[in-house]
Amino acid sequence: SLQGTGIPVPEVYWLETDPRWLERPFFVMSRVKGETSPQLLVTEIYDKVRPKIARQKVEILARILLPILGWLPISFLYPIGEKQEVNMPKWEKYYRWASIIAGDFLYIKRHMPLNLEGKVIVTNTTTLADVELLTERGVRYLVTTTPRLEGRSFGTNVMEAALVAVSGKGRELTAEEIEAMLIALDLKPTIERVN
Repeated sequence: SLQGTGIPVPEVYWLETDPRWLERPFFVMSRVKGETSPQLLVTEIYDKVRPKIARQKVEILARILLPILGWLPISFLYPIGEKQEVNMPKWEKYYRWASIIAGDFLYIKRHMPLNLEGKVIVTNTTTLADVELLTERGVRYLVTTTPRLEGRSFGTNVMEAALVAVSGKGRELTAEEIEAMLIALDLKPTIERVN
């Protein structure tokens, strides 16, 4: 059933259901090309292809996991409702290590530690209350990839949808069209020194 999906699986030649041969049913399959020894893969001979191998692993895992993840409720992956307002510090050593913290703000806010002194946050979808919270936590700069409009920075998907609507073209805009509109409307990222 995985044949043709891009997931490397051997071709199945037949299924033997008679247990008299191996005391249980078994498959007869082809061999999948490649190397399976992790010790060999970390040797010098694989240095040049190791990034390609890593990318292939991620792509294969994505092909396997994304159909499953698609059935999970969004709340399993992302804070929704009241959970968006609850701060549960997590992964503090990574927050301490990083000088620049980038990502979805609701996720950053949910897990950020009490002390973010001197950090740069690169995100979107922030309100004035969020800016105050980051100021209290000691953040030095807040960078949003979209401008702050009436106290709020909107997600890039919302801004793109607004540009599509304003363009009147009724279709997805090309990168060049979006760039031209951003220049014409003077929409720029926001860089705020908050501490």
